[in-house]
Amino acid sequence: RTARTISRFTVTANDGESVTLRSAQVIVGFKREKHLLLAADLEHRISFADGKPRLDLKVVRLVNSDGAVTASGFLL
Repeated sequence: RTARTISRFTVTANDGESVTLRSAQVIVGFKREKHLLLAADLEHRISFADGKPRLDLKVVRLVNSDGAVTASGFLL
């Protein structure tokens, strides 16, 4: 099971064709009878080609990520 909270949305760029957003994410995962808590700063770029939104970029920067975080790809 996974629960995620995304907040602190800010628009960092808007050129009329795309919007770049930054936000914060907290994820709590429960796997193999253990809890995993991750915090991250996110960056997304959404383009509006043909009037439809499309995710062009997603960057996840883990907070305090000095070491490897195993089996976390499904969470991000």
